[in-house]
Amino acid sequence: MENIGIIRELDNLGRVTIPKEWRDLFKFEGPLEIVATTEGVLIRHPKYKLVER
Repeated sequence: MENIGIIRELDNLGRVTIPKEWRDLFKFEGPLEIVATTEGVLIRHPKYKLVER
């Protein structure tokens, strides 16, 4: 996959918006797992399913 970079500002609460094109491309819906690595930050689908009560 080609490296695609984008610069986003944090809002007042420290949040970053993931562009709609990326959410569609990677099928991001619902909760996401955010992992700190030696290379940077990894955002991926969680390895578990949330159980709704």
